Amino acid sequence: MSPRAAAVIAVLLVGVGAGGAWAHGTPLPLAEWGDFGAEAGRCQRALGQAATQCALDVWALRRACIEPQLRGESCDANAVTRAVRAARQRALDRVDAFCSEVDMTPLRFIDRQEALADVTSICRQLERELVTAVYGPALVGSSADYVVGAVAPARAACLEAAAARASELLRFAAREQRAPYDRIAGQAIAPEGKLAAVARGAQRAQRARVSVAARLAATCDADAFSALYGRPIAQLLDAVGSRADCLVGGVYVQDRTRCPAPVCGNGMEEAGEECDDGNANDDDTCRADCTRTDCPVYASTFDLIQDAVFDGHGCSDDRCHGEARAGDLDLRIGVSYDETVGVPSAVGPLARIEPGDPERSRLWLLLAKATVGRSDVAGRAMPIDLPALSPDELEAVRLWIAAGARSSGSVAGTGALLKACLPAPIDPTAPAQPR
Repeated sequence: MSPRAAAVIAVLLVGVGAGGAWAHGTPLPLAEWGDFGAEAGRCQRALGQAATQCALDVWALRRACIEPQLRGESCDANAVTRAVRAARQRALDRVDAFCSEVDMTPLRFIDRQEALADVTSICRQLERELVTAVYGPALVGSSADYVVGAVAPARAACLEAAAARASELLRFAAREQRAPYDRIAGQAIAPEGKLAAVARGAQRAQRARVSVAARLAATCDADAFSALYGRPIAQLLDAVGSRADCLVGGVYVQDRTRCPAPVCGNGMEEAGEECDDGNANDDDTCRADCTRTDCPVYASTFDLIQDAVFDGHGCSDDRCHGEARAGDLDLRIGVSYDETVGVPSAVGPLARIEPGDPERSRLWLLLAKATVGRSDVAGRAMPIDLPALSPDELEAVRLWIAAGARSSGSVAGTGALLKACLPAPIDPTAPAQPR
């Protein structure tokens, strides 16, 4: 490899971002594309194989790092980064080995560096899209970090099954949809023959989606999958299967098979999107328009209330409902939920917090007495000798109680009221989760 080529490849390895802005020229109509001769045809096959193998290898490396994290184990992120770079380098080396500058013109590239840029770009793009689509329900913070949190065993099994089936589908669909283009590149085929061959490849890929969906449903039933992903199995697999179109559109410069336009809200972070969590909730880290929010992130509405209300207003201080346990109540983190929800008040017939009923929750009534001057509540307004809750803070507590006062999940609107980011809201009709 020449020093110039090595320098350009080094830039490509670190500097080409995810996206569908391919380096190549204007795609040719399929009727005019192909029959490039043996050498250029071999180069075209190498480009397709390099991009596909790079995407599959990097995806396998990400899976091997992410899945232990789902079980609460660790991963050597630095080692994975090195392995990912090595996979990208192998793809570029393959193109270097089989493609000359002479091959580039008939294939619609200005030069070999344009082709190398496309291979690297599609590899990076598919890495981001697959990770966000498949592991999105467990991703923590920015999707750019590929960090997931530990999840319950049943959810981990569902995520791992989805990843395994996504790998099968992408490998098969990429092979079937690339195969006709590899033949067309090296042979003289009539336009109608080209169209028929491409259509057969697409049909085989579509049939594979149906088969893979059935195998995934056998591990993760449809209801559990929809509850986890917020979308049915078929929708996720359609998004994954369409990445084969992106592979073809990325390195075969024709206009018949192209990468689908990004769709904000499909749960896959595609080119031009800052994020995509598949929901219309603006209270979490990703807005409904697929732009990132800049706000503190909490795992649940209760965690947010603990921080913003119990801790933020001094209620859990040692001299109050901390070490002193004023009123025999402890509001410190880790114990406050069990001390309040469904627990009878020491004064009167009401519970401290009655799930589903703020008006029968003594704690909320005392907070409301300080904030809005409720005169129908016996006892001292809360917090005592400390700033009262703001109307927004009081409303967030009310919404949380009205939605069942759960220890997990988020309640619609509470993140906006307390200026924080939360996961997608819980379904208020769903069974309560254990503490």
